[in-house]
Amino acid sequence: DFLAMAELGEQEGVFDAEESQMIGHLIRFQGVQARDVMTPRTVVSAAPEEQTIESYYSNDKRQHFSRLPTYHAGSKDHITGYVLKSDVLVALIEGRGEEELGALRRDIIAVNERHPITDLFSTFMARKEHIAVVLDDFGGMAGIVTMEDIIETLLGLEIVDETDATSDMRILAQRHRERRAKSLQELAAPSAGPMSNADLPDTEIGKDEGNI
Repeated sequence: DFLAMAELGEQEGVFDAEESQMIGHLIRFQGVQARDVMTPRTVVSAAPEEQTIESYYSNDKRQHFSRLPTYHAGSKDHITGYVLKSDVLVALIEGRGEEELGALRRDIIAVNERHPITDLFSTFMARKEHIAVVLDDFGGMAGIVTMEDIIETLLGLEIVDETDATSDMRILAQRHRERRAKSLQELAAPSAGPMSNADLPDTEIGKDEGNI
């Protein structure tokens, strides 16, 4: 009923198009889950917590993201927390470059893929946090959701700044899945011959393309 009233209000000039769309997004907001807005695992940048601060910075000086998830056991399925880019820079200034990233690690909120983003928004506000890891039913990382993702969903707009290489990371992840599927089909063609593990295309993307 409210959606119909908003559309009618737009037709009669009470609301402009943007206002009507925002009302619609606000009403639909209650049914959105974490998996609907998260940045998928394949386009999330993360770093091992055992890596030294100096090594991380030297390898990725162009890191644009303010929060970087950390993991252990050599897999992004084992997210342990996150580090702030500002903490990394301060540690370097203080001469702590030989310490591990784990020394700067902060706790991260973990939610299931079906967690309502209305509840997550309240959690973010209450705990003054801006990032959460989304887990699948097996406890592995499915992706990352941020306060920015939630606000974008509420407004129906992509928030893009000067450092963003792409406006929608979910679309980027889909392009990578399609490219991988095409590569596998080509490798599996009769003329391609036997396929080894070394022939498999990489599913990860370059550091300049994606994260949260």
